[in-house]
Amino acid sequence: MRTSEDWEWLAASSEYLAAIAVQDLLQEKKWMEATEGLAVLIESS
Repeated sequence: MRTSEDWEWLAASSEYLAAIAVQDLLQEKKWMEATEGLAVLIESS
């Protein structure tokens, strides 16, 4: 499970890798974690 700090670091270092991580979580049906990742990714844009 990623923390919000993990998501922030990932989004800041590579938006592409953050998007892939969100995609992986969606495929694993981990909706809450994917939603958090998307929120951080959107905020970082």
